[in-house]
Amino acid sequence: MQRFLENSNIKSKRTSFHSPWQNGVCERTVGILRQELLNHVIPFNEKHLERLLGEYIGKYYNPARTHQGINCQTPILSAKPVKTFAKTIVLESEPILNGLYHRYKKVA
Repeated sequence: MQRFLENSNIKSKRTSFHSPWQNGVCERTVGILRQELLNHVIPFNEKHLERLLGEYIGKYYNPARTHQGINCQTPILSAKPVKTFAKTIVLESEPILNGLYHRYKKVA
């Protein structure tokens, strides 16, 4: 593994001393990215991967995807929606990552 990292010009960094919790955080982050993004889209190169990650984090993960750890809310809270009734509600869909995910907004 170290030889692969050196050949790829990647500098490995060990977790801090007496901080085994860092492994779990890294593994969870990589697992979420693989499961929700990289199992569906194959990046062509590093620049494409950076664009995909930017769009996934900036347009979906933080503003639209709910998180259990923060009471099933999003890290970036949106404005309170206008109170509507189920019979009269109209939703507008915003595709994210070319339609892999969608974000829905109420239309007044």
